[in-house]
Amino acid sequence: MNDKIIWVCAECGSENVHVKQWVELNYKDIIYWELDLDKSDTYCNTCEEHTGIVEKSEYEAEEQKAADALLKMKNEGKLP
Repeated sequence: MNDKIIWVCAECGSENVHVKQWVELNYKDIIYWELDLDKSDTYCNTCEEHTGIVEKSEYEAEEQKAADALLKMKNEGKLP
């Protein structure tokens, strides 16, 4: 089982995302990465804007909830 966290764009789900971090220039070590990021600290190359990031599993769960809600509305005749 792979326990690696995959981060994706909060808007489109792309894995092509970047995050701002502090790096020790002389040793090129990452010395700080805040998980409570502001949108301005993240960037999605697919959306070409600052969008925020979430764990892929969280994004997929939210997408599934939205799809289930639409299907329910369609089955209830609330959508064409």
